[in-house]
Amino acid sequence: KLWWAPNSFKFIREYLRVNEISHSECKLNIFITRSSARWRRVTNEIQLFNIAKKYKFELIDIGTLTVDEQINLGRQTRNLISPAGANSNFFINMPKGAKFLELAPPLDRMNVSGPFAIASQLEYLQLIGKPDKKENQSDLDSDYFIDENEFQKKIQDFCDII
Repeated sequence: KLWWAPNSFKFIREYLRVNEISHSECKLNIFITRSSARWRRVTNEIQLFNIAKKYKFELIDIGTLTVDEQINLGRQTRNLISPAGANSNFFINMPKGAKFLELAPPLDRMNVSGPFAIASQLEYLQLIGKPDKKENQSDLDSDYFIDENEFQKKIQDFCDII
């Protein structure tokens, strides 16, 4: 079950003034990395980014940016690819109508990005990977692998590439 206040996204986005921007004016395609995270990493992230790079995606480590830099980057973002995790909340800075493709392990809890992105008036799609679970590791913390052919198809079909 999920309990949240949908108007909170409207309030935050109005405060950030992100809905004043048309996503059609945005030119950036952002691929967020989780390579420095301790868990829930995409094991073939570099291979996926090499595919995304053909569609003019830039690899960004959101954790290295200030809040102002994150807001300004989000206001220019047309398409977002992000692994599941706290950094995927970057979508809150994107204008309505922008597209968000989330890469995720199989999740039976904490699967909140979809409802939150939709409440933010974004187009959202989740691509589920296969877990690469280590001994004594919880399902939630396991790294995962994303099928590269499926990933390329999702970029072509879902992302608004200019």
